[in-house]
Amino acid sequence: MAALARSSTLIALAAVVLAVLGGAAEAKAKLSPNFYSRSCPNLATIVRQRMSAAIQQEKRMGASILRLFFHDCFVNFNADFVTAMIKMGNLRPAAGMPTEVRLNCRVPN
Repeated sequence: MAALARSSTLIALAAVVLAVLGGAAEAKAKLSPNFYSRSCPNLATIVRQRMSAAIQQEKRMGASILRLFFHDCFVNFNADFVTAMIKMGNLRPAAGMPTEVRLNCRVPN
């Protein structure tokens, strides 16, 4: 009986390890710095120019956009977020409560 329990535990552990390793390999395969190299080869230049212009206009814009992408909106990702990001040119930095950006992520600019 103990051998059967140990065998079941080892099989379950092996399944978990394989699932984790398989998921890690799949996730790694999807991330690439060259993802847009064919569809938009000038993407890095365009983003750099737009960010520089936004930061020159409003010094806090760089930090606000980084926070928007990596903190607030991905926590509550939904379809409205995609719509809001399409017109990101009207984005203004958040200067109030921490939830201000999170609430605005659901409203298209």
